[in-house]
Amino acid sequence: MRALKTRSVFIIMLTLLIVAIQGCASTRKNPWAEKRKKASHVNTTQLGRNRYYFSVNYQKKLQRSLKK
Repeated sequence: MRALKTRSVFIIMLTLLIVAIQGCASTRKNPWAEKRKKASHVNTTQLGRNRYYFSVNYQKKLQRSLKK
């Protein structure tokens, strides 16, 4: 009887430990998304002086020309 109780407590504790470890596991970051995020970052200090350069239309034009 006592051995059965000890085993059941051990199994429950082991199950809780496994669930806790999996719940706290870090998620793998997407390196492609991080690169896109950094590439799309705009230096806002230049926006007043170079409004056209940092505009969406000009940035699209630059990307199209770089792909060729």
